[in-house]
Amino acid sequence: MMNAFVHNMTRALRYDFSTLLGPYIAVPSVVGLGVGIAVTRDAPYLGEAMWTVRWFALSLFLIVPVCCAAAAIDASRLSQVHANHLILVSQRRSVISLRAAGITAGFATLAYVLLVGSVLLIGGDLSPRPGWGPIVLALLAQVSVIIWFVAFGSAIGRYLGVFASGAVGAIAGFGLYQLLGGASLLAPKFSIMGDSGASVSQIGLTWNVAHLVIQSAILLSTAVMLMVVRSSNIAGRLVPGVMAVVTFVGVGALLIGANTFVPGEPLVQRPERPDECWALSDDGDTLACYYPEHAKYAEDLLPPLIQLYDAAQQHGYSGFVFDGFEETSRSYEPEPGSGIAPLPTFDYETTFDTSFVEEMLMPTHCPAIYADTAPPERYFRDLEASAMTWLSISGITDPNLPELSADEVLSPDEVSGIMGRWTTCDL
Repeated sequence: MMNAFVHNMTRALRYDFSTLLGPYIAVPSVVGLGVGIAVTRDAPYLGEAMWTVRWFALSLFLIVPVCCAAAAIDASRLSQVHANHLILVSQRRSVISLRAAGITAGFATLAYVLLVGSVLLIGGDLSPRPGWGPIVLALLAQVSVIIWFVAFGSAIGRYLGVFASGAVGAIAGFGLYQLLGGASLLAPKFSIMGDSGASVSQIGLTWNVAHLVIQSAILLSTAVMLMVVRSSNIAGRLVPGVMAVVTFVGVGALLIGANTFVPGEPLVQRPERPDECWALSDDGDTLACYYPEHAKYAEDLLPPLIQLYDAAQQHGYSGFVFDGFEETSRSYEPEPGSGIAPLPTFDYETTFDTSFVEEMLMPTHCPAIYADTAPPERYFRDLEASAMTWLSISGITDPNLPELSADEVLSPDEVSGIMGRWTTCDL
């Protein structure tokens, strides 16, 4: 009994792969586009699991039109009157489109999951901050998007000619993804197409799990509806019947309605202090702490920080002497008045220059920094002069700015006065 089942399944799959085009179009496209995204900018996301998953979402806007077109081509070929030779004798024509879409979706999503999973293993973040549950749900949500567009391509392809189906599938897939997913995670609202990707560190954030579950449930259920929709045969051509039209309208209304009415934000804050520290002082009391996921950047950024700390001590600049330094994240920065200076988030674009030091000195606790009206011009002059003074006394030069003359270097009293005023938000 089991041998017969395996034999029939093997025979069916062998026949499918000899007649279907979808897997041969979708799988290489998923792998090629995924690898292309993976190696962009020297893979800065490696070592950070959430960022890795969101980084790969950047490829979906190209993957889904290709998968949609591939499914549409197969559906069109199999729906032609003369396509009997493409269908196994044991299968009904009403089943073959569903089977073809399922095979294309299955192998495309398998390729996507294996690619992302492999990169997660290479990155080595085996204990991600959000936990494996949200990671898996986010990956399922991305896979659901691919499956939905395969189902959509299959649904529209059966009504089109072979040559038109590919072009219409690609254009419709690209347009729908932009229409339904344009806002995505860039705006504080639910998007049925989910994640549009991330190009910066995601430490301090996690996904709204309820959004991921709702997205996957809606996409997968409507994908099934699109795949099993019945068509009418008129004069040898398939046309959408009444139930097919009702299904298409219902699916569209459900997707648009979800974008409009699902409450909450797609990303939620998850503030955590950095837990990897480097001693700046000989006694080990002054620490510079950063997130271990960013250790590869800390090797370049922390040595000059020691120069800053030592120079402030040696030259008597008490305004530059802090009790410690902590890297900030998307939702964490040291408490105002704690004596801890914030460090900019370490990433592939972070360089130790004037802007780096300015971010350490900025009075981020002051509401005027974030007001619609810019702070007074004096604030910006003081911020730049303070940062460049600290670099100057430390012997560090900023290649983008000229060095300060001796007269332009602020005195210790001037720096203390500026820092004192900023403590009370007198900018």
